[in-house]
Amino acid sequence: MKSNYLLLTLLLAVCSYGTISCKKVKGSGPIVKEERVVSAFYGISSGIDGTVYVTQEGPHRLTIEAQQNILDILDSPVEGGRLNLRFQKGKSVGHHDPIIIRVSAPTIGELLLDGSGDMHMSSNLNGDNIKLAVSGSGNLHVKSVSATGQLFAEVSGSGDIRCLGGSAPEGFYSINGSGDLDMFPVNVNKLKANVSGSGDIKSKALESLDASISGSGDIEYDGNPSSVKTHVTGSGRVRKI
Repeated sequence: MKSNYLLLTLLLAVCSYGTISCKKVKGSGPIVKEERVVSAFYGISSGIDGTVYVTQEGPHRLTIEAQQNILDILDSPVEGGRLNLRFQKGKSVGHHDPIIIRVSAPTIGELLLDGSGDMHMSSNLNGDNIKLAVSGSGNLHVKSVSATGQLFAEVSGSGDIRCLGGSAPEGFYSINGSGDLDMFPVNVNKLKANVSGSGDIKSKALESLDASISGSGDIEYDGNPSSVKTHVTGSGRVRKI
């Protein structure tokens, strides 16, 4: 009987802890604007359900607009040269007013989006090696991206990446899921593209193309590459447009 009582007490304690820890933080009060001091960073990673506006210009700045109790649990550490925007571990966030984040830095090499938020870069993104990545259902839009080295663009999930212009000597594009990669206005000399799932890639390939598809997604390209290699498993197509 005593052991049963102890077991019941333990179960009640666990349930009580779970209820407390899983209680959602709902936005309360008016939207306030907060400017945070940040150390130098070259990459930006967002895992919140808000909208991030990025500009490549100095100095390093971070401004967040949100309700105060949402601001209180929104962390923005710089780790390994990357600015990470995320809610505190263990916090479950409920309904809140729109979160607007503005970030600027003189040098940017990574834009990473995880979750359902969006990221927009209205200025040109210039650098050596540049990586764009979406994991989840969010959208990443960049005005123009110009890499002097390699350009990486990756979608995992249902989100999209779209660039309106730019260039790179080498491009490495990949999709794993149903999201799309619209890099058509970006002039890429040597392109390696891979689709696994139902997402589509649109791009330019000026000198060479190495394309592989596993699933129903398509790879559409413009240009007159002297070397074209394709490998397709499924109903997807590689076609020139």
